[in-house]
Formats: sequence, structure tokens, C-alpha cells
Amino acid sequence: MTDLLLQKLLDRLATYRRPPGIWLSPGSKRWMVTAPDLIREVMTNDAFVVPRYDISQLTARLNIDLAYLSRLPDWIALAHEGERHRHLRAISARAITARTDEALGVLRQALEDRRSVFDGPSGSEVCLFTSLFRPAMRQTIASLSDVPLPQDLPVEVIPQLFDDAISLSRRRRINEILEAVSNCMPSSLPDDDRQLRMAIIAVSTNTLLGSICLTFIEQLGSAPGKPLSGIDWGSDLVRTALPLVEKRVVKPVQLGGQSLTPGDRVRLFIEAAGFTPDGHHHYDDLFFAVGAHKCVGMNFSIRAWQAVAGFLSSVNRSVKREAVTERDGDYVFNLPERIVVKLDA
Repeated sequence: MTDLLLQKLLDRLATYRRPPGIWLSPGSKRWMVTAPDLIREVMTNDAFVVPRYDISQLTARLNIDLAYLSRLPDWIALAHEGERHRHLRAISARAITARTDEALGVLRQALEDRRSVFDGPSGSEVCLFTSLFRPAMRQTIASLSDVPLPQDLPVEVIPQLFDDAISLSRRRRINEILEAVSNCMPSSLPDDDRQLRMAIIAVSTNTLLGSICLTFIEQLGSAPGKPLSGIDWGSDLVRTALPLVEKRVVKPVQLGGQSLTPGDRVRLFIEAAGFTPDGHHHYDDLFFAVGAHKCVGMNFSIRAWQAVAGFLSSVNRSVKREAVTERDGDYVFNLPERIVVKLDA
């Protein structure tokens, strides 16, 4: 299997820990970096910058209109460096901070409104992704972005714009969804505000939903047979739905004894920092990046998990994991789209 799918392997931990934690993958045409200290070095070294998300050459060559998809990266802080990055980071942080308390209140109420998912008879099965986590987080992201998102609008597809290997049909689908999101907003809304709100949706919808789902699965597995109210859910996200980020080299640099040259691409497996010596998952600050591109939504994400953990701690029923299925065709995010559990198993 190609190194591009390393983050999908069940036994990837052995590769993550293999010294020296950096290698050139010919098939992937990238440097793969798994050593946490090297990842931190890349994130704080100006020899490395974010990838380009410009699709203008593609749209011009094929003479196609992907206007919404083409514009969105202009408003995502993590897609920029320098002054543009600082500006977008500042306005994104202000927008998120201004709506944090309201969005967390929406999350708590949304979870409470779905408490009945645990009311089924013993032995019955329920998918917690579709019946609890996804709809609750959809309402939360709608509140955080100040966009009234319909439950049936598949906004989880939008963040796949960060995958440069996606098909043209998938790009067209993302463009259609972005247009639908835009149409959910008032026509009188200034374009800058419209783009910023879509950017918040793009960077939060998969990472937050997926990280909460994966953390739930991990913590549930650590206490088999216990009622949800008896599990120590912790206050931090111990899993991340974004297992990797990429950078590109802009000047000659040494990394882990290797010589990297301008134009090289570097894949950082940030998930590798989140394992204990015995292979269990734990929180690490690399989940939210370090340096100039540290995630502006870190505080909200942790508080959102704490709200979910508080709700789960009030549910006096035990559940057993029956099946977990991750989304197909996604080579950037680890997003469970089925979490089937059996009640009182």
C-alpha cells in the first residue's frame, strides 16, 4: 500500500515509530515525517510553508466554473503565510470567540434533545454517528459560523478541498455544496462576511466532528461494560480526525539528517504524537499545530468535547461497540460515518 494511505492502516503505529522518523517516499513524491520533534521543527521553521490550494490552472485548462471552490481558500488562514495569514487568523479568531458561548449552548441542548437515542430496549442497536454526534455537531457548527445549515446538506464533503488528489467530479460537488451554503445566508450579507463564514465551516466541520467521534470510540473501549456515566471521558481530545498536514520547502534545509530542497513536499503525521508507549491514544498539542499556524479553534474544540463528555457522563446505560466504518475515498481525514453500538450489551 502506498505511503499516501499510511494514516489508514490499522498497524501504522509501527511505521510511525520507526527511526529516524523521516524518509523519502518515491511513490508519493513526498518526504514522510513521523517523529514528533521533527514535526515541531518543520512547523516552526520558515523554510517550510503551506501548500498552494490554487486551482485556477485546472479550471482554465478544462474551461469549467468552480467559482465557490476557487475563492474559498483565499479566506482560510491555514492556506496562507505572512500578512494575509495574520489578517485571516485575527478575524477568524474574533468571529469564533464572539460565538463560542452561544454555540456551546446549542451543542448542550442538541445533545439533550437526543437523549432518547439511549432509551431503546436492551440489546437494540443504534448508530450514534447519525442519531447523535452528526446532527448535534451540525447544529453547533451552524451556530458557530452563524449560517443556518440544513441537516441534509452534506457539508462534511467541503474539507476534502484540502486533498489535491480528489477527482473533478468531487470538486464540482464541493462547489455545489458551497453554493448551497452561500444561499443559506442573507443576500444582503457582505461578501467578506459570507466567505469568512464558509471558511469556518470548512475548517471545523470534519476536524471537530471526527475528533469527537474518535475520542468517544477510544474512551468507550477503555472501559468495557461500564455505564457511560461511569467512564472517565477526560477533558481533552485524545484522537484527531486530521492525522496529517502538509508543507512545501521554499529554501534548502536539513531535517533529521536529510537534505531537503525547494519544491519538495513534506507530509507531517501529527497523529503520531498521540500514542502512549503501549499503543493507546492520548492528547498532544500537535493535534492543533504549533507555531504561527496553531489552530484558532483549539479552545472551542476542547470545550466542545468537554460538553459532550459532560452529557455522556449523565447517561446511565452501558453500550458495546458493534461496528465502526470510516468514510471511503477520503485520504486526508479519518471520519467515522457509522458508529453502531448495542445497548446494555
